[in-house]
Amino acid sequence: MKYKAALFITVVLFASIFASMHFSSPADGAEDEIYANSDDISVSPSKKNFQLKAGDSVKVYLSIYNKFERTLVVFINYDTRQDPDIHVGFPNGHMIEIKEGGIGHCELDISVDRYARSTDHALHFDITINDPLRGNTIEADASHSLMITVSSELSAGKQYNKIMGAIDNHLPAPLNTPIVTTIITMLIWIWIAIVVAYFILPVVMKTGKRAMSDTEKIMKRWKK
Repeated sequence: MKYKAALFITVVLFASIFASMHFSSPADGAEDEIYANSDDISVSPSKKNFQLKAGDSVKVYLSIYNKFERTLVVFINYDTRQDPDIHVGFPNGHMIEIKEGGIGHCELDISVDRYARSTDHALHFDITINDPLRGNTIEADASHSLMITVSSELSAGKQYNKIMGAIDNHLPAPLNTPIVTTIITMLIWIWIAIVVAYFILPVVMKTGKRAMSDTEKIMKRWKK
């Protein structure tokens, strides 16, 4: 009887331990698996829609609010291939660590090329969130855009950035800039000058000499 009682107690203890591990671990794990979502931050720019002249620059600050229950790391990225007329710098880097309920600030140095087009330029910033417990980044719903209206005295309306003032420059960036358009136009004019100097002009001069010679002959005949 003592042996059976000891065996029964041992089985009950093992069963209790197993049940405790089986039912409590998922709950503990579920509690740890609370990760940041794409809407756990909000972004507010110091300037959103503004005007700049070609060659000017401005500082813009993105204020980022962390609505999550622990510290998040936020990355702000700008693809420089979006618009060759606009240049964006990050003096303090692309990464900001923001504590729970805190606000972080990302400083942007935005400058306009001196040959920029007189038009509206949209700048899109991709913002991603890194939750340290998640281990990977997710795209934030707060990814933001700014609109800059650029005015330029060098812009010539519909003739702006056209090869020979007539053909649109549809080359891929960075070959679609005004400087490249100007260089292409100059090369075309140089080629035209070479053709005129070495091919057309000699023919014209030779034809002119023949015409002068024929005229002189006619004049001599009239004198006789």
